[in-house]
Amino acid sequence: MIFDVIIPVYRPDEKLDAILKSLCRQVAQPRHILLLVTEPEGREEETTSLMERLAEKDARIRTYRVPQAEYDHAATRNMGVSKTEEGAEAFLMMTQDAVPADDHLTERLKEAFEDPETAVVYARQLTGTDASVAEKCARRFNYPAENIRKTIDDLPRMGIKTFFCSNVCAMYRRDIFDRSGGFEAPAIFNEDMVYAARILREGYAVAYRADAQVVHAHAYKLKAQFKRSFDNGASQAIRKEVFEGAPPAKEGGRFVKETIRTLRRVRQGGRVPYFLLQCAFRYAGFAFGKRYRILPNGLRKAFSMNKRYWQRGRA
Repeated sequence: MIFDVIIPVYRPDEKLDAILKSLCRQVAQPRHILLLVTEPEGREEETTSLMERLAEKDARIRTYRVPQAEYDHAATRNMGVSKTEEGAEAFLMMTQDAVPADDHLTERLKEAFEDPETAVVYARQLTGTDASVAEKCARRFNYPAENIRKTIDDLPRMGIKTFFCSNVCAMYRRDIFDRSGGFEAPAIFNEDMVYAARILREGYAVAYRADAQVVHAHAYKLKAQFKRSFDNGASQAIRKEVFEGAPPAKEGGRFVKETIRTLRRVRQGGRVPYFLLQCAFRYAGFAFGKRYRILPNGLRKAFSMNKRYWQRGRA
């Protein structure tokens, strides 16, 4: 199966270099690696230099400039897909901070397409060694050690988690993506979940491969957790027709209890109050996001991580 890799890039650090080196070592090699480089306003020369440096790393790397004012979670990725050349049967979406854990990532993702009903497969996300206990618990909770195959029949049992899929590292079957219209733009967040929900309702399957792994973690501060959760809630309210009829996940309470038990077991019980404060910020951000329509646009921008989405007063 011929596939390309697509990575949006914005002020990258050394992790991007590690990703590119790893992709070029994979057992299943990509045909091209497309880097969609967002250009900060007034930094044309800096962006040109970055694009030239990245393109020099391997002959398969293609770079494309994206003006910062035009960046969108969905539209930019759709543009990347449109730049793939004829013959690509699949494409791999990644973020610039998701480093493959070994040389078998793409090989194992491709294996999921042996099932002709699978439209997208996403990878397991591991934390680095410096991650907090709470972050490690969250990763284990959302990315278990067992493979999963989801269809729309799982909706009554799994609720909204049926639609869970992450473009941190996810491979898409190209023909299904094209027929279904790609990612719905504009998107403040969750373009991957919105797409998964749509293709599940069209009768396809979403796969999760626990043996395809990337190292990816964020040590979000309270303010950032609130903002990220606000965008999550807003995305579900904006695409209400997609998430309607999906029972809310009932696992939040179980996650909180398991994390508290783990903190106490490893003798970090003193961190429980801060963990609960993190949960409160996430819950508050999500609740405000779900009710974004009653907020003035100034507050939407203040609460959001993706401020540009609200620049034109979108409702």
